[in-house]
Amino acid sequence: MSILNQDIERPTNPTVLKSFRNQSMRKILLDAGHELYKFTSHPLLGSPKGITPYWFSLSPLEGDRGLAGLMHDAETVHTEAKDFARARAAVAPQWGNSMSNLLRARLMTSAYAFVGQAAGQPCEDDPPSAQPMARVFLIGGAMQLWIPNLTTASIMEA
Repeated sequence: MSILNQDIERPTNPTVLKSFRNQSMRKILLDAGHELYKFTSHPLLGSPKGITPYWFSLSPLEGDRGLAGLMHDAETVHTEAKDFARARAAVAPQWGNSMSNLLRARLMTSAYAFVGQAAGQPCEDDPPSAQPMARVFLIGGAMQLWIPNLTTASIMEA
């Protein structure tokens, strides 16, 4: 049986490349059963764009402490987990994601993913009168996973 994304050496889409800090990522193998998460206002299934390829590992990966680490860090700085996740994942509000729900999913097949730090993003909903230094910039830095080609056979809500 083939492994999902085994034929992809590196993403070529400029938008995907720019979502990684310094366009730096590495290819890793995630076994079937690996659990993923994200804060989102969107369902796993039913989006016109299909199943999103952007995720985070529930369990720690190299350079990342997983969901438990994110929750601990959010508590340490006295902020809601979804707001901490927004800053570290650099999910700009203008993208229409309120990040109101914690979505957990499980890979049903082994898959290759690309892992690297999320690139920072500007918030474009600042008022036009805002001075450049006053504009909000989401720092990024969370270890995100890009797993293309997910289908209902390869992932399910956990």
